[in-house]
Amino acid sequence: MIIIISYDGFWKVLKERGISQYKLIMQHGVSNSQLNHIRKGGHITTATINKLCKLLECEIGDIVAYIPDNDEDKRDDTDEGMQ
Repeated sequence: MIIIISYDGFWKVLKERGISQYKLIMQHGVSNSQLNHIRKGGHITTATINKLCKLLECEIGDIVAYIPDNDEDKRDDTDEGMQ
């Protein structure tokens, strides 16, 4: 099972709040590396998510979405232990 996390909401909230990536980096201490991870759908820490939610005054569901894998037949041993 492939876990897909989407950060599309993050970009939407940024636009709604009128906050640029430049402002995040220069005024709020968000690193360019963190933004690149978000842009590419990569891993970011819960500390980063917490920081972004506080900064944007939003809930985690506003900036992060879980998209389940539709291929339920391809399970590995780790999936079995999670049930």
